[in-house]
Amino acid sequence: MVKKLSEAKAKATLGVAGDNTHNGQIRADEFLPELRGKKAIRKYREMRDNDSTVGAVMYSVEQILRDVDLHVTPVDDSDAAKAEADFVKSVLDDMDHTLDDHIAEALSFLSYGFGWFEVIYKRRVGPNERSDKKHSKYTDGRIGVRKIAARAPWTINSLMSIRRLGMF
Repeated sequence: MVKKLSEAKAKATLGVAGDNTHNGQIRADEFLPELRGKKAIRKYREMRDNDSTVGAVMYSVEQILRDVDLHVTPVDDSDAAKAEADFVKSVLDDMDHTLDDHIAEALSFLSYGFGWFEVIYKRRVGPNERSDKKHSKYTDGRIGVRKIAARAPWTINSLMSIRRLGMF
C-alpha cells in the first residue's frame, strides 16, 4: 500500500545550505590545505591538465554529457504553451554562441565543483541592428539572451565579495 504524501510534507525543507566559509575561504574545514580556496582551484586544474588518467576520465565524461539531446517542450497542449516553447527555442537559437558551446563551458563544474555564469540580455530588434545589445534574428522586440558568459573559477574572491554584500 502506497501512503499519500501530504502537501506540507512534500514542501518541507530536508537539508541545510552547508555554506562552510571562514574568513572568505570556501571549505574552511578541508583537511588538506592545498584543497582550500584558490589553492584548490589551482590543484584541480593541475590535476585535470597534467594527469593523463584524470584528463582522460574528464574528457570522456564531458563528451558523453555533450552528446545528450536537449529539447524544449510545452507544458501542455494549449496554443499559449506552444507559443512560449517556440519563444524559448528561438532565444536559445539567437545567442552569440551556441547552446553546445555553453554546455561545454558549463561542464567546467566537473573540475572545480561549480560553474559561474552571467546571463547577458538583449532586446530582439532585428538582423539589421548594429548594436550587439539589440542585434537578433528576430524583430519581435522581446527580451532575449545575448549570451551566457562564463566567469573563471579563479575569480572566486569576487563571488565571496558579492555574497558578503548579500547579493548572492
